[in-house]
Amino acid sequence: MRVLIIEDEELSQQELIFQLEKYPNYKVIQCVDSIEDSLEYLQSNQSIIDLIFMDIALADGTCFEIFKSIEVEKPIIFLTAYNQYALQAFKVNSIDYLLKPLNPVELNQTLIKFEKLNSREVFNYKRLIETFTKESNQRILAQVGDTFQPINFRDILLLKSEDKYVTIHTNSNKEYLINKTLNKLELELSQKYFFRVNRQFIININAIDKISKYLNNRLVISLIFRFDDTIIVSRNRVNSFLLWMGK
Repeated sequence: MRVLIIEDEELSQQELIFQLEKYPNYKVIQCVDSIEDSLEYLQSNQSIIDLIFMDIALADGTCFEIFKSIEVEKPIIFLTAYNQYALQAFKVNSIDYLLKPLNPVELNQTLIKFEKLNSREVFNYKRLIETFTKESNQRILAQVGDTFQPINFRDILLLKSEDKYVTIHTNSNKEYLINKTLNKLELELSQKYFFRVNRQFIININAIDKISKYLNNRLVISLIFRFDDTIIVSRNRVNSFLLWMGK
């Protein structure tokens, strides 16, 4: 069995390789650590892959961006650390999930399950995406001094990653610093209104004033409010971005 590993944490990647070496029928043929590299590899090599191990949170976003850009036809075992509600979605719509850090016994059980599957079985990865990106009425708390300010997701125009924090720009011209990663927030926001254009920014569709062509087949976004940073849509996200915009 030829295995592709999509995982951005080197220790987790090496541990999985080490464990799979105990199974003579499994051979890791490639490891990638980002959405961009995953798309590039899958577009050219998906036919030779038998099984994919895929982490949810990657260096440049969540793995769901992969499914938006390419039809993944191979069985996937997800690597995750999400709550019970999320885990049930993985259980129903994929081969299985493995919690990190990796448990060798659970890996063995999952591989047994994989080998018993009908080779023609199709998993509903689109439904899995919908589970995590469905519209919600959630709010987030931002700490302001000694108080906490609730922010409705519908009031957020832009999210910018700042090292281990995220700056939120709202429709009331205010900024809040959140102690959460952009990867985690991406899972919580509705894909109907929010899109991650690159590693650094998630944007609300209502914040977009105009879109222009940019260098190397990319796009540049102008906002309805003043913002000094240049916001570029990554080349590998242009097609899915235009579909999201309704073009």
